[in-house]
Amino acid sequence: MRTMSRVPGTVALTALPLALLAGAAAAGPTSAATTAALAPKATFVLDADTGTFTTSGVSAKSSDTKVVTLASLDGAATDARVLEAGGTQVLANTTFANAPDRNARAAWAAGSRFVDLSWPDIEGDGTYTVHKNGRVIATTSEHSLRDTNVTPGEEARYAISGRAGDNGHNWSFTVSVPLSSDRATLAATAKQADAKARNYLKTKVVYRVFIGAKTVKIGKAAGIAARCKYYGDKHVYKGDNRNFSSKISGPGYRARLEGNISWKRSKYEFFRATGKSHVLNRKGKVIATKHASAKKIDFRAMSKFNGKTRDVRGVIEAGNPFCKAGAASGIFNARLARNGDFYLSGKHKQAPNHEIYFYGYTSTKKHTTKSVLRFRQSNPACVANGACRPSPIQNNGSY
Repeated sequence: MRTMSRVPGTVALTALPLALLAGAAAAGPTSAATTAALAPKATFVLDADTGTFTTSGVSAKSSDTKVVTLASLDGAATDARVLEAGGTQVLANTTFANAPDRNARAAWAAGSRFVDLSWPDIEGDGTYTVHKNGRVIATTSEHSLRDTNVTPGEEARYAISGRAGDNGHNWSFTVSVPLSSDRATLAATAKQADAKARNYLKTKVVYRVFIGAKTVKIGKAAGIAARCKYYGDKHVYKGDNRNFSSKISGPGYRARLEGNISWKRSKYEFFRATGKSHVLNRKGKVIATKHASAKKIDFRAMSKFNGKTRDVRGVIEAGNPFCKAGAASGIFNARLARNGDFYLSGKHKQAPNHEIYFYGYTSTKKHTTKSVLRFRQSNPACVANGACRPSPIQNNGSY
């Protein structure tokens, strides 16, 4: 239960206390309405168990339906194949096809008149939502889809999102539709895509949790339960007083994680921090200031360097330094591709506010930006309540 205090911008909590002090509570994000769409079945489908293409998800043995690899087009930044089945040739991107994590193994195959998308069957998923250039084009319980609404020569961004239990699963592709389906054109398209991917020098991941309100009040019962030093009507905690922001630095936070993956060398960088917690008295004067521990904030590369993809993991867990119990937390696993494709899975507590961004750098200053997660707290008590169900990390798009 929560009640709003009479002081503007202040939230009074009478339930379990907030370890990171969730800000002004608002309804959780409403997902965009999806439109069920009937689409032709994909022919070229990646088998996630083997990392190889089959026809319609079944390993065909007859010569007229078997998928044959005509050429391997592995470049410095991407992996691709020219495939043929039933007399049709396509360009297939296989950068994620042999990922160590089966759930990350997804791929696309494109001719001049269609794009076939395929992704793993995640246990527990009921439906998948497919986006193209930010718009929903289909919802399906299948694990592949053919899009025939394509233009030869276009570059389209596809994303598939699904959910298994408390985890969100998301795959994102930038698809280069060839001008024609002859072998020479397919090879040239792959070469152009690889050259574009080589322009990216590094990828930055930023994960922050923050308080949206100016101040937060912890009720007496909650403060006693969490063994907080300051609680009740006499004290409030200062918030970050902001909304979501894709700026790399500057926005306030309760906990911050940053990881930098280089596409030129194996070494990666990791930074972590917590914001200062300020306690105010009734007159608005700061009477106590303290940093929460950042020891449980972590980022690491989980795979070896190859200049094309990198598997990473990020964890945020930090509490209110003036309380003995409760924490705000989130965890994600991602496979990042140099060209901006990614696979992402994860979950987080429903408070306070969470935001994750990917930045793809083409120079020391220029970069693309992708908002991967923007979650406005839906249940302040979830920070301290271990029984509160986590929320999945879900998104759509490419960075």
